[in-house]
Amino acid sequence: MLNYWLFLTILFITANWTAVWRGWRKINYFTKPTVLFLMSIWFWTVSVPESPTLWFGLGLFFSLLGDIFLLFSSRYFIYGLTAFLVAQVAYVIGFNCCLPPISALFWFLLIAQICVWAAMIAGLIITLSKKLAHRKMIFPAVIYAAALNAMLFSALWTLFRPDWTAPASGLAASGALLFFSSDILLALDRFNHPFPNARLWVRVTYYLGQLALAAGVALYGQHVGVSLF
Repeated sequence: MLNYWLFLTILFITANWTAVWRGWRKINYFTKPTVLFLMSIWFWTVSVPESPTLWFGLGLFFSLLGDIFLLFSSRYFIYGLTAFLVAQVAYVIGFNCCLPPISALFWFLLIAQICVWAAMIAGLIITLSKKLAHRKMIFPAVIYAAALNAMLFSALWTLFRPDWTAPASGLAASGALLFFSSDILLALDRFNHPFPNARLWVRVTYYLGQLALAAGVALYGQHVGVSLF
């Protein structure tokens, strides 16, 4: 898991956080897409090429596209949102392509996650309806929120799956929670009420989330790969 590409990824993550904190726009523009590019290379160097990891590799690629779109003006926000929607769908498929038998606990967690999604929908509709310019974002935001919640649920469910080891599921679940938090912070800052150092907090939770997700899936892939032979 530890190699040169991970070191470079962490180095560029730190550089990007510093650039956002200090307001260094040029360094931010360079380091933001570079982080996901390096993270993707690291992911493939430590992953077994099984079905789940292939989907997560695709998710990282579309996350990179989303990062690039969001670097530009707000008129590209919908393109970035679409790219991240595809990434979330890829993550959901990756988590669920090898599902074990479903238990009663699965349905309990699913209902709880649906309640979270419903609360998000209510908050999005109320917030986005306040400004005429934001109303066109209601439908895309609701769809993305559904995919985001599905990804979070799928990651949390790995904590109870026998085919996932504790380190792998712990990383995946914590990464999904951080990714979820990042998007919540982004939505609050962009559409509700801006808060101090919002971009920095969004970036910190986002990169830590992506890194933890990638590490968890890589560990899972190695475990499954070993089990298959």
